[in-house]
Amino acid sequence: MKYYKNFPLRLLSSFRIGGNADILALPETPEEVQEVMEKISRERIPWVVVGRGTNVLFSDEGFRGMVISTIRMRGTRREDGRVKAFSGTSLSSLISQNLRTGFGGIEELVGIPGTVGGAVWMNAGSFGVETGRFVKRVRGILDGEWREERPEFEYRKALLPSGFLIVEVEFEFHPRERKEMEEVLRECVKRRKRTQPLGEKSAGCVFRNPPGESAGKLIEDVGLKGFCMGDACVSAVHANFIVNRGNARAKDVLELVKLIKERVYEKKGILLEEEIRVIPEKVQA
Repeated sequence: MKYYKNFPLRLLSSFRIGGNADILALPETPEEVQEVMEKISRERIPWVVVGRGTNVLFSDEGFRGMVISTIRMRGTRREDGRVKAFSGTSLSSLISQNLRTGFGGIEELVGIPGTVGGAVWMNAGSFGVETGRFVKRVRGILDGEWREERPEFEYRKALLPSGFLIVEVEFEFHPRERKEMEEVLRECVKRRKRTQPLGEKSAGCVFRNPPGESAGKLIEDVGLKGFCMGDACVSAVHANFIVNRGNARAKDVLELVKLIKERVYEKKGILLEEEIRVIPEKVQA
């Protein structure tokens, strides 16, 4: 198991923002995850887990401790009509496998660039479909021990114990006609291309949608669509995205987030809640 020292976190983030981590670990197997967690426990190293970094903002100062990325822990297998996927498996590859085997349900999540583990933790959803609907159990490590959990889910949240490191997820999908799946995929891709700043450096939706409201519309209504702080800009395509137009810093993004929350609360009386993860904020130790 190789560890990388003083690793530039911007390379792990779709924002392309962030300082350096003291240590980066890239486990490829459950055994290597066990090894990493034993090292962390033995040496009392602060740690945090990320997938592909598509909903993450790393600080300009980086992370004093170990960042564990699951992006090399990939793979799926089908057992008894269910699919087991390692946490670093991309959602796109899971959707592609379902298309080949004729089992569907998550086609609406096409275009979400994250991993299975990240999608479970945040109960990723799109076009009325949420990841948690298909999760039967997750396997991972908590406090050095292997555990299985059958989590319940809320909007953009899995109810898992703090510090639980997801290693594998078991899904249950249902038969779906390939033609129907292909049509759903086409329509969702078309809609994303029309309504989201694809191809730009961002971390997806910045805020959760308040009940009965659209965060993007609220931000647009208060006049902040296209507004910039440094190279961090509210997208002109979808106002719930902040994009890095060049060399934005985490400081720029956070100041823009603060301004958006203040303006929306002042004008609309609604306090927006962040959907992106800011690291470091709360870390395990």
